[in-house]
Amino acid sequence: MRESITIEYLVHSDSFIASCLQKDEQAIQYWQQQRKEHPEHQAIFQSAELLVLSLYSFGLEQEISEEEEKLKMSMLPPAETTSIRIRKIWMRMAVAASLALLILTGIYLFTRPRAVSYVVISSPAGQMQQVTLPDGSTAWLYSGTSIRYPQPFTARNIQLLEGEACFQVVHDSLHPFSVQLPSGKLITDLGTAFSVQSYRSLPEERIGVAEGSVQADTLRVLHAGEGIVAAKQSGEWKSIPYRATVTDWTAGNISLQDASFGELQLVLEQTYGLTIILDTPGVSTCRITTAFRRSDSINRILDALQLIYGITYTIKGNTVHLSGTGCSN
Repeated sequence: MRESITIEYLVHSDSFIASCLQKDEQAIQYWQQQRKEHPEHQAIFQSAELLVLSLYSFGLEQEISEEEEKLKMSMLPPAETTSIRIRKIWMRMAVAASLALLILTGIYLFTRPRAVSYVVISSPAGQMQQVTLPDGSTAWLYSGTSIRYPQPFTARNIQLLEGEACFQVVHDSLHPFSVQLPSGKLITDLGTAFSVQSYRSLPEERIGVAEGSVQADTLRVLHAGEGIVAAKQSGEWKSIPYRATVTDWTAGNISLQDASFGELQLVLEQTYGLTIILDTPGVSTCRITTAFRRSDSINRILDALQLIYGITYTIKGNTVHLSGTGCSN
């Protein structure tokens, strides 16, 4: 249904009223299906139904009362009839005003904004954390990553606050699983395992699919092995291969595909607890494609970068100095 599910909408819907009064089988089936598809709105459905039934009951009582009054009035002298009619008009106005106040109060109580409670989960620096979400889905949070979700988890929406997270989703077509990135992009599960990345210090966000497919906001549908790099400011994006697997996530392996040097720098600093300094700015032009295990030593990774990209390094304590001629890619 396109309209928002509110008490105001429901009590003015002819089909909803017909279903409450059991007068239309098609309407009954339709609204039963709506209740199943929107369990988060059960309180609204119940309150609207109660109002409909109360108003209907009040209307029946009024009809009976009016017929009784007509019978009594026909037996009274004209003067008394006029006086009684005036009193009855005022009484009906008072009842109508009271009923209107009751309905407005009910609508306010059920539609007023409610404080939302969130669960925030963060992965400490240098560690990868595996989390089982309330719906049974699994999330892997890379070092320095934070996510949050509302409680209760009926809407199945995750917000990535910072970092990189991978999700293996328990699929439910009636209640889609989605992840919102800091830029506002919404990634919706279509039966899948996927990863998302967004760091405040980096100008790009990344989406990659290991299994199944996702709807990547309004950009496109991504299938297994496909990824997107999207600029936060301009919204421009490009497709890239995605080579990581669920097994890589569970093992804590790291895979970078056409990554900016800033992303590589951030990943290495968070994974190994280092400070990386560029002694020659030209190195920052390199786009990096590499993969490594968390168990690999920093020397092994830097040796590979030196071999492939000509980046040299020196290590002094917890500080790594990098230099080189830069890259043409």
